[in-house]
Amino acid sequence: PAEPLPEVMLLDAFWDPARAVVVLSGQVTNNGDSLVGIERDQVKLTSPGQEYALVAATPLLPWRVQPATVQQFELQFEAPRQPEAVLRLTIAGFEFEIE
Repeated sequence: PAEPLPEVMLLDAFWDPARAVVVLSGQVTNNGDSLVGIERDQVKLTSPGQEYALVAATPLLPWRVQPATVQQFELQFEAPRQPEAVLRLTIAGFEFEIE
């Protein structure tokens, strides 16, 4: 079988001041012929010198994405204390900058 080839897409990012979290939503697409697994330690939100705690993930991690399917997700991380911080979301080697 072909090596699993996940693609990660970030669809939305916003700050929820009522809950003091950054909400990120997107999808993981599995273009391979075998299961793709994404573990909790493969999902991070960082800024220079800082890593933010994951508060919630829907669906719960770890994610298991079947071949030829798309998994939608929503992640909530603790909000940075400095709103002007540039954030970097990393999921299974895919990186996104959020300003």
